[in-house]
Amino acid sequence: MSSIDTSIYGRGVGRPVPARPQGAARRRWPLPWWTSPWGMLLFIVLPIYLAACYYNATVSYNVGQPIDFVDREAVLIGLFSIVVFALGCGFGSYVGFASGRSGPLVDGFTDTLSVRYFRMLRVCGYLSILAYALFLGSLLTRMDLIAAMLAGTRGASAQLHEALGRIPGITSFIQIGYVFFALLAGRSFFTRKPIPFDILVFALAIFLLTLARSIFASERLALLEVLAAIAVLPLSFYWRPSLLRLLIPFIGVVFVFVFFSIAEYFRSWQYYQNFYNSFYDFMIERFIGYFSTSVNNGAGVHALNIELTWSQAFAWLYKFPIIGNKIFGDVADNWGLYLTLYGTLEFNNPGGMFVAVNEFGFFFGTLLNFAFGMFVGGAYASFAKRNPYGVVLYPCLLLGVSDFVRIFYFGGARLFPIFMFAVLIAYYLNRPGRPAIHASPQRFGGGLAVQRDA
Repeated sequence: MSSIDTSIYGRGVGRPVPARPQGAARRRWPLPWWTSPWGMLLFIVLPIYLAACYYNATVSYNVGQPIDFVDREAVLIGLFSIVVFALGCGFGSYVGFASGRSGPLVDGFTDTLSVRYFRMLRVCGYLSILAYALFLGSLLTRMDLIAAMLAGTRGASAQLHEALGRIPGITSFIQIGYVFFALLAGRSFFTRKPIPFDILVFALAIFLLTLARSIFASERLALLEVLAAIAVLPLSFYWRPSLLRLLIPFIGVVFVFVFFSIAEYFRSWQYYQNFYNSFYDFMIERFIGYFSTSVNNGAGVHALNIELTWSQAFAWLYKFPIIGNKIFGDVADNWGLYLTLYGTLEFNNPGGMFVAVNEFGFFFGTLLNFAFGMFVGGAYASFAKRNPYGVVLYPCLLLGVSDFVRIFYFGGARLFPIFMFAVLIAYYLNRPGRPAIHASPQRFGGGLAVQRDA
C-alpha cells in the first residue's frame, strides 16, 4: 500500500492526496533579516529617525515649519517608543511561535482547499472593483481636473481629492485590493492548480485602479501596499539567499524615492520649480522633509501638550461610521489647529513613534506601543509559519513598520478592513469541511477516499 499524506490546511479539509517522494517538495529558504519587525526597526527605521532628527532644523524650516521642536527630550521619547515597540514585537512573535500550527506543505493540498482559495480571491476581486467604481467613478465627470493636475496646476490635486466619491464604510473596501494580491501571492501555500484567467483579469484591473488611486487621490501608500503584497512573500520564502536578497529594503528605499519623485513631478513641481535650482534638489529636500516634519509634528504636539482624542492611535474607531460619532461626538480638531499654527497642512504626518504617547500619556502610551508591537509580532509568527492570517496581514504590517517614522499605521482606518478580511479568510480556509458521498470515489493505495465539500 502506498503512503498517504493527510497533512492539510485546517482540520479535515478535503480528501487525502498521495505523498510526494521525499525531497520533492518545493524548497523554502530561511527568512531574510528584513522580514522580522525588529530587523526592520533596527536597520531601517532607527537610522531614518536619527537622520530626520539631525536634519530637522534646516529641512523643516525650508518646507514651512518655522519652529524646531526636536530637542533632546523629544529624541529620547522617540527612541524609547521604538525600543518598546520592538520589545512588544519580540514578545508577540515568541508567543506566536510557541502556539498554533504551521501551514501546509504542498503535499497536503486538496481540491476543497483550492475551491475555497479561488472563491475567496473572486470575492475579494468583486468587492474591491465595486468599491473602486464608487470611489473613482465621480472623476469621470471631472476630466478637466485630471488634465489640470497632470499639467501641474496648483490646487488641482486638492480639488481632485475632494471630488472623489467617499462613502464611509463602503469605499473602505478598496483596501480589499491589497488582500486580493496578498492572497494571490500566497497561491503556492494553498493550491497546486494554475491561476484561472478571470483571476488574472481581476489582478490587472485592481492594479490599474490602485495606480489611478495613488495618482489622483495622492495615496502613494496604496500602491506601496499592493507592491508589498505582491513581493514580500515570494522574496521571503522562495528567493535563494544572496547579497541582493539581503539588500532588498535598501533597494526598496531607492524605488520609493523614484516613485515619489514621479508623483511629485505632476503634483507640485510645476509650482515649486521657481524656488529650486533643479528638480533633484527639490526632491531631496521634499523627500527628507516628509520624515523630518513628521518627527517635528510629533515633538511639537508633545512640547505644547496638545490634547488629541484617539484620532490617530485608533483612527479606525474614530472614523467608523455612526459608532465613531457616538463615542467621540463633536471633538475639537486640535490636530488641524496645530498644523495651521505651527506646521503645514501639506506635511501633516504625526510621527508614528509619538502618536501613542501624545494621545495617552507616557505610561499608557508605552503600554499601547508594547501592545501594538505584540500584534505585529504575532502576525509575523503567523506569516513565518505560512498561516493564512499572517500571509494576508503581515506584508502590510511590515510596510507599516518601515514607515514608523512618519505614521502610526497599526491603528489606522486603512488597516481595519485588511485585518477583518485576514481573520475571515483564516477562518474560512481552516474550517472543517462537510462529508459528502460521491458515486465514484477515488482510490489511493487501495483505500477509499472521502471528499469533503467546500
